[in-house]
Amino acid sequence: MSDRGNSDIITHKKIGSGHPYNDLKQIAKIHQCDMSSVEFAKRLDEQDVLRDRRHEFCLPKMKDIPGVDHSLVDSGSDCLYFAANSLGLCPKKTREYIDMELLKWAKL
Repeated sequence: MSDRGNSDIITHKKIGSGHPYNDLKQIAKIHQCDMSSVEFAKRLDEQDVLRDRRHEFCLPKMKDIPGVDHSLVDSGSDCLYFAANSLGLCPKKTREYIDMELLKWAKL
């Protein structure tokens, strides 16, 4: 994988075929890698403008998920989070914000 600067970022919006699948196929072709390859996933991760925000969220560990067969996974590893119709991952600042509001409420 080459080290690419921001000027080389190829996004779905820049391709704009109208369907994300077709755009991903085109991006893979431009990068000369298979769309289902680890290399392609890493290239997309490198270009993700939100990649530096990961540390701001609580990431569930496999050991904390009910029903996980711990013989099949590393219990200390982060879960892959695909709950699209949820609130998403909990921001680490949430407790601080809620505590501030509770303190304000207590002082009313």
